[in-house]
Amino acid sequence: MMKQTIYALYVGDTFIDVGTAKEIAERQGITPKTVQYLSTPAYLRKLETRKKTSNKGYQIVIKLDMEDEEDESNLY
Repeated sequence: MMKQTIYALYVGDTFIDVGTAKEIAERQGITPKTVQYLSTPAYLRKLETRKKTSNKGYQIVIKLDMEDEEDESNLY
C-alpha cells in the first residue's frame, strides 16, 4: 500500500478538518494544491510577516506523517 500524506487544517487555533489533500479540498471547497500550499514553509513565512497585525483568521495546514498500514501492523 502506498504512503499517503495526511493533513490537518486549522483556522487560527481552531481545528477544522483532517484527511488527505483531496479529501480536505472536497469538503472545504478548495483545490488539493491549495491544501498542499497552505502547509509549505513559504506560506508560513508569509504569515510570519503578517503576524504583527493578526493571525487569527488565517488557514494553516499541518502535514502529519502516516505510515503504511502494513508497517503499523509490524509494530505489535
